Amino acid sequence: MANNEILEVEEEEEEVEIEETAAEDSKKEKLELDFNMDAVERLTKEVEFTDSEYMKVVGKFLIKKFEEDEPLKKAYFERKVTLEQVWNSIVDAARKKAEGANSCCMSDEEVFGLAIHFIQDGKIEVAKKEKYVLTKESQESLKERAEKEFVEEQKRKLEEAERKRIEKEERAKEKAIEKEKKHQEESGQLNLFDLMEEENE
Repeated sequence: MANNEILEVEEEEEEVEIEETAAEDSKKEKLELDFNMDAVERLTKEVEFTDSEYMKVVGKFLIKKFEEDEPLKKAYFERKVTLEQVWNSIVDAARKKAEGANSCCMSDEEVFGLAIHFIQDGKIEVAKKEKYVLTKESQESLKERAEKEFVEEQKRKLEEAERKRIEKEERAKEKAIEKEKKHQEESGQLNLFDLMEEENE
C-alpha cells in the first residue's frame, strides 16, 4: 500500500513538472504585452523577445532615443505602436525605394529616420484591445524575411562593386589610349593603324 502511495506521489510530481515545462515553453513561444505599460518597458520586452537582429537594433536605438525625446516616447505609448509595426513600415519603405528590384541600399540614418517618422505620423491600425500577444511564429517569418533581404542586399552590393570595377578598368584603358595617341601626335610619330585607315578610305 505504501509503495502504491509513493508511486502516485511520484506520478503527481512528474505531472506538475511536465505542466511547468509546458508553461515555460508557451512563455517562450508567446509574449503578452500591455499597451498601458511604460513605453520603454514595453519596447524593452519586445526587443528581448524578438529573434531578429535587425529589429533588435531598431528597438535599442528607439529605447535610447526615448531618453532624450519625450514626445517620441509619448507617441509610441499613446498611438499604441509596436516594434513589429515599426519594422514592417521600414521594410515597406525599402520595397518602394527598390522600385521592383530585389533589394535597395539604405543607410542607418535613413532606417532610424523611417522608424521615428512611423511612430510620429505613420498609419497605424488602431488596437481594439489593451493587450496584444507576440508569437514566435510571426517573429520567425519576420526573421526569415530580414535574412533574405540581407542576403539580397549583400549580393546587390557585390554586383555594384564589380560593375564599378569594370567601369574603372575601361576608363583607365581609354585614358591610356588617349595618352598614347597624344604622345604620338606631339612627337610627330605616325601611327601605323591610322595610316592603314587613311589608305582604306
